[in-house]
Amino acid sequence: MKSLNASNPSFTVHSFMLWACLTLIPGLVLADPTPHRISFSVTEQQTVKNDRLHVVFAAQYQASTAEQVSQRVNQIMQTALSELSNEYRQYAQTGTYHIRPHFQRDGRISEWSGQQNLILNLPKDGVDISGVLSNLQRHLIYQSVRADISPDKRQKIEQDLQSQAIKKYQQQAQFLAQAFNEKRYRLAETHLQPSHAMQPRNLMSSESNAPSIEMGSQTLSVKIDGVLEIY
Repeated sequence: MKSLNASNPSFTVHSFMLWACLTLIPGLVLADPTPHRISFSVTEQQTVKNDRLHVVFAAQYQASTAEQVSQRVNQIMQTALSELSNEYRQYAQTGTYHIRPHFQRDGRISEWSGQQNLILNLPKDGVDISGVLSNLQRHLIYQSVRADISPDKRQKIEQDLQSQAIKKYQQQAQFLAQAFNEKRYRLAETHLQPSHAMQPRNLMSSESNAPSIEMGSQTLSVKIDGVLEIY
């Protein structure tokens, strides 16, 4: 390195102070070294008992005219709804409704068919599930039956799992930095994957017979992926 000369026109007090700092602090690195990147992930999961039964019924009818089909489907649905007390109607809602023609080979309409769905979300406790299903089965056809977790219960458990996963994630980042004997680290990337569960079990055994009801359980899980930078 060239010696600093105060008589040099380009020499300034600032230049001297910078030169002094660089020479008096051995091993000083002016820029951070390239960090070492470590990918890692943590998962939290919990087995949860299903507390809701999701049932889909259908009112179906076929006739020679669309008007006949429409009238009969509406009549069947109204009769089925009358089987539900006010207490149980809060768990019911009508769903998809359609009427469509069926054609012969020559393109003429041979008949019409129609269908409207009735959807029930019945809580496990406090409801005579078997009685409700048996009454509706006299008028409607089973489409699907599955056990599931109610929205409020699912939300609470998911929030708890996220909190636990975040805590574990932070602890794992600290552990990895210490394992590499590095005191400086930062979380460069964090990806929280939405909670997911196994597909709710369909309880249908046939379309004409009432299903055996076994609520069962499913596993909810939350996963966090991250990238740790250590220096």
